[in-house]
Amino acid sequence: MSVIKRCVYENGELMAPSDAEIDATFTSAGGYPAFDLGCYHKFVITAFGTSYGQAEERMMEKMRRFYAITNTVAGFSTLRLNKTTDIIRFNGNHVITYEIVYVVEEPAMAAMSSEPTGTRSSADVYTGARERRPATV
Repeated sequence: MSVIKRCVYENGELMAPSDAEIDATFTSAGGYPAFDLGCYHKFVITAFGTSYGQAEERMMEKMRRFYAITNTVAGFSTLRLNKTTDIIRFNGNHVITYEIVYVVEEPAMAAMSSEPTGTRSSADVYTGARERRPATV
């Protein structure tokens, strides 16, 4: 939903945005993901339920929809996936939120990347995305 900044490459390898850059980008839950070429993006998905299981079930469906759309975008790749959970005190409902940091690389740069993009299933990402950060970061 929000663009963090333009992609940065070092020696042909995509560098992940810093935590400070990610945190400084305001994103509200919902809306539609952005697909600006050559940019890092942040998208937030939230699901509620009367039980943790119900919230998780709803989240799984939202994540499936998100990745059904994004996996069709050339150059798409998830960089980071942060999950938070909470309970709303006044009604006892459970909340699950995912902050997804992803990139849409330009085709020429994606071809140089060491990891294929746009090929992960929602199940792969839901269980834990790998960060693509060089060892020097």
